[in-house]
Amino acid sequence: MQNNDIQWSLASHSGPADRRPMCPMQGQPFDIILQSGRLDLTAARVGVDEGADGVGIVWIDAQWQAGVGPSDVWRANIPGSAGTRLAYVIELIDGTDRDYISASGVSDAQPAVGQWWT
Repeated sequence: MQNNDIQWSLASHSGPADRRPMCPMQGQPFDIILQSGRLDLTAARVGVDEGADGVGIVWIDAQWQAGVGPSDVWRANIPGSAGTRLAYVIELIDGTDRDYISASGVSDAQPAVGQWWT
């Protein structure tokens, strides 16, 4: 339900534990899983930076998968990459409110690439 306010305490992604496979190798595609409060988001997407250098960031929409108790589960399919290093950040969207989950935690502003998961 859109209210333009994302509940940070209910949003989570724990890096390797929320990737399938947990450690993609040699450009292999992978999925990113995240959780949010039930009906808290109107959308989510993942910013992917091949090369982890802040150049050429591509945004991939996440899809709602299921409601599980008080949480919603979202999944984004990240395509294979020719690069040897890749970084990503998750954007949470509720109407006009946009927040980000990175390896450094949740923030209002998009964090620097050095704070993303690699």
